[in-house]
Amino acid sequence: MQGVGAIIGALMAMKSNDLNLNPYHCFAIYLVLQVIFLIAACMMNSDMEPGEIVESLDGSTNENSLLQNDGERSKWSILKLNFKLIWEAMKNKEILNGILFFVITGCIIPNFEDVQYYFLIDTCHLTKDQYDYLNICQSVGIIFGITAFVFKLKQYDVWKLILASLVFNFVETLLQYANIQRMNLAWGVSDMALNMFLMMIGKATMISLSVLPMTVMMCSVIPKNIEASMFAIVTAAITFSTDWAGDCVGAAVCWFNNISNNDLTHFKGAMEFKILMILASISLVSMLPSNKDIYNLSIKMGAKDTSTEHTAVSFSQRDSVQSNSG
Repeated sequence: MQGVGAIIGALMAMKSNDLNLNPYHCFAIYLVLQVIFLIAACMMNSDMEPGEIVESLDGSTNENSLLQNDGERSKWSILKLNFKLIWEAMKNKEILNGILFFVITGCIIPNFEDVQYYFLIDTCHLTKDQYDYLNICQSVGIIFGITAFVFKLKQYDVWKLILASLVFNFVETLLQYANIQRMNLAWGVSDMALNMFLMMIGKATMISLSVLPMTVMMCSVIPKNIEASMFAIVTAAITFSTDWAGDCVGAAVCWFNNISNNDLTHFKGAMEFKILMILASISLVSMLPSNKDIYNLSIKMGAKDTSTEHTAVSFSQRDSVQSNSG
């Protein structure tokens, strides 16, 4: 799907010049499309029969419950019912804290990927072909990261993986700071070699240690009847954190510090701010639930699939929970 989106985005970018669209118009169109997709996803759970009383998250079926389907089959009634169910699900701190963590960290950690491009081209004097090669290294790193998660990392607690992701981000930012200070040349490390390493681990660690574990964990506690809607909320929160909020915060920091593609004088100060924000995000990891908490919640909510094949809860943890409950 990302490949299809990239192709469509490239085609639209070619047409944007003919339509006199500036970046603000393009981001506005992107935002509107995302909202439309989110609303559409929240209207997909229409498999309930008219008049059916939807079982609440604690297993009760009170006729006076707000979760009762009133028998209408209009799109508005379906959307309204789904949002009521989502609100009930959000009352569980394990779900709410997980989503809040991504939203908060996305709002405080800036992304300077575009500024980094100009730094590498103008200051480090890398060619555009070399930068394209760095992007290939990034894609290779993502493949290795996903493979590592599928075969090895999913047995660990999600909060530990996310903590590791932030630590990697912290180390990566320190090395980028050293690159800006040109310290790597004093170490005998070329700009190309250093950034090849940074590209290899950057997105790979974020996806394999943060995005994938959180997505799998949240999917394991999605209640019945609102699978599509809840997955849309989780995906929107993660996408907001990784693909949108950081860019906006980074743009605001650049604007405040008068950083542009023609003037990177204060780029060092922006990276220092990012380092502090990563440290602040590390302090928030404690709000994330453990795998044991997620497993217990999945049993309480009657999620359709609580097997360890599809969740981040290991077999040993599941057996431990069951023996303690017995």
